[in-house]
Amino acid sequence: MPLIVRARRFVWGRACLVAGLASTASLAAEVDNFTPRLHDKTQKAAGKAPLSDASAVLNGEVNRLIADAVATVNKANFMRNRGRIRCDVREQVEAAESEIIEEFLRKSGGQLVAGYEAWVDETPVLEASRLSSPDGGVYRHRGVFNSVTRLFEGPFQFARISSTVKIGEHYIGSDKLGHFFSHGWDYYRSYREEIKRGAEALGPPSRQGEYGKVLRYADEQAAKIGVAQEEGSYGQGGTGVYSYGDLNANYQGMRFWADFIHGDRPFVTCDGGVWKVTARAFDWNDYVSAAMDEGVNCSRYEGNTGYAVRKHVAELGLTPAGQAWCPVEKDGCEKLRDVPYEWMVTPVCQAIWRSFRVQAEPEREPSSLSKPSLLKSNAKSLPSYPHRKGKLQ
Repeated sequence: MPLIVRARRFVWGRACLVAGLASTASLAAEVDNFTPRLHDKTQKAAGKAPLSDASAVLNGEVNRLIADAVATVNKANFMRNRGRIRCDVREQVEAAESEIIEEFLRKSGGQLVAGYEAWVDETPVLEASRLSSPDGGVYRHRGVFNSVTRLFEGPFQFARISSTVKIGEHYIGSDKLGHFFSHGWDYYRSYREEIKRGAEALGPPSRQGEYGKVLRYADEQAAKIGVAQEEGSYGQGGTGVYSYGDLNANYQGMRFWADFIHGDRPFVTCDGGVWKVTARAFDWNDYVSAAMDEGVNCSRYEGNTGYAVRKHVAELGLTPAGQAWCPVEKDGCEKLRDVPYEWMVTPVCQAIWRSFRVQAEPEREPSSLSKPSLLKSNAKSLPSYPHRKGKLQ
């Protein structure tokens, strides 16, 4: 093969690799929830205002997107005339629900770094509630982010750094809000499919008493989706970071989608063959917790990244005396007690809980640290699908 042909193929192959990696980069993001804490500590010491609670502004935008999606779908349906899809016609319910869900996903950004997540990063309205780390923050040891010229120096170079906003008392990355809608939808689709399969397997009505087991199994299987994602291009395989905060954002997103149409208090309902926004307003505080804050529910890092991040966090001087490098909040692990599954909690807290249990029960080794699913403690949050007057369809 002529040298010039080989050279062209090499250049083309390298270009394709860059394009592929850049595509992955558009999906991969990490967040520094440590530096914003130092910012607030410094601001308070200087008598200045720390980051303000962004809940009201963030909630307002989600509610606007929901109302916009409803208006768009209803208008499109009206324009179809005879081809309308009515949400109150049994044969058309599934298609009608798909329409409204797809429209909201499109407006909120879907699977791309766009829509709501990008708005959170860029809108001037959140300037007092948002902090970015342009130098990489605790990840600065890995060089310049989003630099195509450095893509081949390591996987971390094609990650972007999300901004952090305050929601209540929690420091939350904008990437978690994107995960909430897009990955939460993936979880919910899996959840309802598992319920359908489980309901079919139960068979006779006499076995319907076992339906609770189906719900718990479906919940657990959906929650495990994120494990593979974090081990792949969304986490360790792409950025070198396995985020437990992402797993919790995904799970809470599943709760949102369960609430969206079929919850006891849905956000959207079918009325007279058209969609209408209900009296329930979306509120991030119904879903966000310390489990989505990576300064509390600490991530796991590949290779030397963990050493470097711990070093940078120590330099910030945030960790309480006598406590591991993370959580950086006193009694941070206690704030994770309600997380439904072991694999959604940072190993730092898992180890602490395990040591406590071994001390309390030395005669036996604990078999699991799992907490009961949210379906047990808040079963109404995740109704069966389709949810028609409590009957399986």
